[in-house]
Amino acid sequence: MGRNTQKRNVQKAVTHAIGLHKRGQFDEAERGYRAVLRRQPDHPDALHFLGLLLHRRGDTAAAVDSVRRATVAAPGYADAFNNLGNLLKLAGQFADAETAYRQALRLRPDDANAHSNLGVVLRVRGLLADSEAALRQAIAIDGRHVPAHTNLGHVLKRAGRIEEAIASYRAAIALDPDNPMGPRVLGRAYQANGEPDKARAVFEAWVARDPDNPIARHMLSACTSGAAPARASDAYVRTLFDEIAGSFDEHLADLRYRAPQLIGEAFAAVWPEPVGTLDVLDAGCGTGLCAAFLRPQAGVLVGIDLSGGMLRRAEALHVYDQLIEGELTTFLEAHAGSYDAIVSADTLCYFGVLDRVFKAAAGALRPSGRLIFTVEKSAADAEDGFCLQTHGRYNHDASYVRRELEDVGLALERCQEAVLRHEAGTPVPGLVVTATRPAS
Repeated sequence: MGRNTQKRNVQKAVTHAIGLHKRGQFDEAERGYRAVLRRQPDHPDALHFLGLLLHRRGDTAAAVDSVRRATVAAPGYADAFNNLGNLLKLAGQFADAETAYRQALRLRPDDANAHSNLGVVLRVRGLLADSEAALRQAIAIDGRHVPAHTNLGHVLKRAGRIEEAIASYRAAIALDPDNPMGPRVLGRAYQANGEPDKARAVFEAWVARDPDNPIARHMLSACTSGAAPARASDAYVRTLFDEIAGSFDEHLADLRYRAPQLIGEAFAAVWPEPVGTLDVLDAGCGTGLCAAFLRPQAGVLVGIDLSGGMLRRAEALHVYDQLIEGELTTFLEAHAGSYDAIVSADTLCYFGVLDRVFKAAAGALRPSGRLIFTVEKSAADAEDGFCLQTHGRYNHDASYVRRELEDVGLALERCQEAVLRHEAGTPVPGLVVTATRPAS
């Protein structure tokens, strides 16, 4: 068989595998890619598309390696460099992602997607002027590029240019009225600009258009006077975090998010040395940001979260012994006396009433076990001890937290005030709480 015939047969096999991939036949597609790579280990398309498939399956490290090999095999492969940037961004390797996007743009300067992606990582790195320039270049190339308009809004909002951000968000909505992120970010921008009536109007229109959307309903409740729901619905929490799972790290960079670090410090204050024997539950584990603080002390580390999208990110860390998709309170009620420690970073801010979840946590702890968690702190005493804020999260009075802990038999050991995050540039005050189940 001649070289040209061999080359045609290999390319035909790759094209067939890509077709399987697009049709969702992932096992067959992976077998096809790997068969090609056994014959030609540096085939760029097989490496590239295998990497995308591995990412879909949650193995981001292997995906990065495969796509990077594609760029080495084919230094002029612009799509591979762009997707390498996307994977590195998801892995939190923002400087390397920037390098990949810039190489994609050297190869294809008029690629609006690559300019937009570059703008995102520059924003995450705090290079707001450069980020704005990249996003405006994407829009100059393709004025209908919705992610570029949306991400430009994020940059302008972070820079305190709220009215300009609102204009960018409105442009994105005009281009894609059905994009679920559009009304959420526009409404939040109106809130940040001190225009609650306009925010409420955005959410009312969203509910009218999509009455079953749990995010729309929750955000409207947060803007409406009257009794707040006892907690955010499971559907709201699941939908919200499934939607943002892919961009969670860049989202947190905008917020200057500190809750996992604060949880880690509180945990280390109880267990300063790595004992490696504790049964630990990471309650509302998300993408696993607390795991690095918990793993040295844990013999068994379990994570639970409502969002399957977030759990897939956590699974890629390979640090949890078990990850469970489910509702926290129900899970705790079914696991009496199972844990030496339960930690919860930025999860109870989606609960208003805390009595049931505290009672469940007390029951799930062993004697002398600790419950360590954060809540957002009320600026003033709330009538019910908690208040649903316009951004959709609850905050709590310290006295209410103490009372609810005591009512379920947990002793307050430590309650420290700290800044958990920033919201539209403003610090969000919180409480970092450690409570213990008495030994007897």
